Amino acid sequence: MQNKPPLIVKSFYSIITLLLLAANGINAQTVTIYNQNFGDGVNLSIPSGWSASGSNPDSTWYVDNTNNSAGYTDASGQGNMVIRNTVPSGTYTLTTNDIETSGYENIRVLWGRRISNNFTSSGSTIPTLDISIDGGTNWVNLAFYDTFIDNNWTYTNAGDDIILPALADDQPGIRFRWTVNITNNPEGSYRIDDLLIRADVKQSTVSLQQIKSESRCYLNGQNLFVQNQITNNANLIIYNIQGTPVLQKQLNSILSTIDMNDLSAGIYIIQIQTPQGIQNKKVALTK
Repeated sequence: MQNKPPLIVKSFYSIITLLLLAANGINAQTVTIYNQNFGDGVNLSIPSGWSASGSNPDSTWYVDNTNNSAGYTDASGQGNMVIRNTVPSGTYTLTTNDIETSGYENIRVLWGRRISNNFTSSGSTIPTLDISIDGGTNWVNLAFYDTFIDNNWTYTNAGDDIILPALADDQPGIRFRWTVNITNNPEGSYRIDDLLIRADVKQSTVSLQQIKSESRCYLNGQNLFVQNQITNNANLIIYNIQGTPVLQKQLNSILSTIDMNDLSAGIYIIQIQTPQGIQNKKVALTK
């Protein structure tokens, strides 16, 4: 009897198959999973679930209806989020609500921005961007390009989607956070509008709910138990919060035990790969 190819080989074949399908015009379905344009220019409240904080909580990021967005595709031209140099010098953050990515992969983000000519002249910085998958306990920085300081509305990152790491795929909630360091100045502002989060629908021969109901894993002390697999031939990869693989194991029994004692305390993503699909689960390891 011919041996079955290992899962990694199968995964390789699957990737090649998807590439061939894409070449023939059959692509993964891309959808918009979140869109925020900060209202109609009349209701100037911060979006529900968002938060703004910093050195002076009473004077921080807020929704404004001046300098309406324009100059890029799908600009809403209404309200927008702004931070001004007129706030006291210090560090200010803007954080989204939890945005669900369950059933999606290849998450990417883009937004419109306007940087006034005077924003950085006094020493204020372009905002950095971080994401969290554990409610804001740990954050991962995302690099992007944003140096056009010309008083015009354009897309950030020169119009290219900012690609999120794989740890953002298939999550019950991810948060985005912008952090800016302000040096007080009478003039200058940074504005955000039309936040757009897109993703691909996960490709699987079974539904996501079927995978979750038939395969589960849980921590008991330092041991990870994987129980009721939909197949007895699965590959398990453990990622740390930065998205780096820290442990990999082939699963070949209905109940498998993985010793996590050598790993540091923290949040980990458990990924179970089977020929039928992929399941991700977040666990918190304590010592």
